[in-house]
Amino acid sequence: MARILPGAAAELADVYLPWLAREGKLEISGDRVAQPGRGAQLTGGERGLAERLTAVFDRAGLTRPPRRTRRRAREQAPGRRGVLRYLVEDGRLTRLPGGLLIATAAVDRLAADLLATGWDRFSVPTFKQRFGLTRKWAIPLLEHLDSTGRTLRLGDERRVVRPR
Repeated sequence: MARILPGAAAELADVYLPWLAREGKLEISGDRVAQPGRGAQLTGGERGLAERLTAVFDRAGLTRPPRRTRRRAREQAPGRRGVLRYLVEDGRLTRLPGGLLIATAAVDRLAADLLATGWDRFSVPTFKQRFGLTRKWAIPLLEHLDSTGRTLRLGDERRVVRPR
């Protein structure tokens, strides 16, 4: 908010922003403010960073990118948080419960692989073993699959929801 309304004006954001939206000068969606008809756009450097970050997450698959890769990205791109947020909104990355980020393509492959197992029901340990996951990743992934309707939690087990 301080970037849009610096200093004392930020205190009046609840007045200014809705008024500017009613006047058609701004579009407000959640915590995002943009000019009408313009979605989030990346600069040339940010586009390159977005492509590199997407590739890093794609290579990582169902795990976190290696520490050295994350550190290099942090050092090279101080604005990477905004690019990561853009990639989530664009659908290239998925934010799991607990804040973990993963390539959306990896989640889609996981869902397809889960359907291919032929399982009707499975436990967390079985899921972890089959997909080579730690509990840190298995639980948020399962919660995401539950929230998107790909699995259904039934006590200590999950049921695979098959498309009709």
